[in-house]
Amino acid sequence: MSGGQRLARIISPSVALVHLLVAMDLLVRLPIILKADSNPEIPPDVIYDLFADYLPSSVISTGLAIELLGYVAILLAFFAVNRGFLRVRTGPRDLARGRIVILPTFYFLLFLCVAAALMAFQAIGISEIIANISAKRDIGLDGGNIITYIFLKIAFANHIFAMILLAAYIERSNIVYLVLLSIVTLLIFFTGVVFSQRQSIIIYMFEVIIILTYYRQLTKARLFAFASFCLLIIFMTTVLRGGSGDRDNFGEMLALFQRKIVVSRYFFDFTRTGIIAVWHEDSGVNPSLFLGFIPNTIWPEETINNKEFGHIIAEEIFPEKNPGGVTTGVLADTFVSFGLAGTVLFVFCAFALLFKVEQSMFRNDFSIVRIFVVAKIIVLINSSIDSFVYALLLELPLLLVVRATIVRMPR
Repeated sequence: MSGGQRLARIISPSVALVHLLVAMDLLVRLPIILKADSNPEIPPDVIYDLFADYLPSSVISTGLAIELLGYVAILLAFFAVNRGFLRVRTGPRDLARGRIVILPTFYFLLFLCVAAALMAFQAIGISEIIANISAKRDIGLDGGNIITYIFLKIAFANHIFAMILLAAYIERSNIVYLVLLSIVTLLIFFTGVVFSQRQSIIIYMFEVIIILTYYRQLTKARLFAFASFCLLIIFMTTVLRGGSGDRDNFGEMLALFQRKIVVSRYFFDFTRTGIIAVWHEDSGVNPSLFLGFIPNTIWPEETINNKEFGHIIAEEIFPEKNPGGVTTGVLADTFVSFGLAGTVLFVFCAFALLFKVEQSMFRNDFSIVRIFVVAKIIVLINSSIDSFVYALLLELPLLLVVRATIVRMPR
């Protein structure tokens, strides 16, 4: 395949993702939302999901201002690292890198993670999974859920093994690696669908794109296939979730999916950011979300984690529906903690560090740790700062253990 067909030779997956998310907001969602308030065909509950009881123009203008300033800060951070707005300054790489060799311990750990996924399914119950295949299941550390919670957290680490198997297959073309990769990938998707964890599927797909980028294997056809598959998975988890309307009517399912795109509350979402910012200015609540990853037992009076804050804003902003919890995303998170100027400064510094890690990833030997950190940009954008730190702290120990099960041999 000619190099001209490969998208990934010099394009940064991270900044390309940022461009795509902002373009979706401005070119797809914004025109629809601008007409929503004056369109009699839009159901009142959709208007409430978008603006609650606040003035639509205030929510939209505030949210757009914060998103655009955050976007400019991200672009400046990328430019500071790479002297451009799309391409990574990779520099020369050592083409004599050793090949990945997987040790027997790797397969033992992989077996344990696969078994944990199967045990999590068993704890939920096969009949329950079949009846509500993508119901939103709130599994925490309370009561009888603790065992299922532990199994589930271990099961979500399967993507670490998948990344190594993909890299090993690209380097060595061993059919055994491909078979194992296919099995683990199916398990990752099934786990994400059953537990309605769309973000985990998107992160894994992004990790695949990063690895293909690293090995110069990302083509237009593969990129299109990944994007289509992600949309299909999101569509499935949306329409199959319990209480999602008439599942036998494709028109109803498609309308529900379109509504979810408009009322997304995911990633940069200027309506979510705007409504939280407007509410924050009116309410005067000033939690230290930036320190939310610190356990409350250590600093009880100064910290509140994003999950707790998500329940607060759900109750305060959407009292008529109370959706259970609303994630803030990095923009609303930093705005609530630091204000507008602090948001711009924090976003610039945080993304500059991530882009530096990404640049180092492309310039050096294959590093599962660097890929892992770069892929977590999705958690930072979509969830919160403390969710990002929590994801790193939770999975990094296992990641380091798994990394010890692979070595490099001279070519």
